[in-house]
Amino acid sequence: CNGSGESLPMAPGDWEFSAPLASGPSKCVRDMQPAGDLNIIFIDGVEGCSGAPPAPAYEEADYGAEGDEVAEIGEPAAD
Repeated sequence: CNGSGESLPMAPGDWEFSAPLASGPSKCVRDMQPAGDLNIIFIDGVEGCSGAPPAPAYEEADYGAEGDEVAEIGEPAAD
């Protein structure tokens, strides 16, 4: 399940965060700075935490609209 919460204002420095996940408890330590990223994201099955969601494992190719010719990598598209 997804969830979120807010904490009281924190002093800058290293903070340890933990979250109970389906696979078990997860912990991480982050250096929190007022001008930095203040989001903490835990993902079940991924060790630690991050401030931004992970990038997708792949990018979907843009194949154009139906009927459009699509160029191979390194080749110009036909007119």
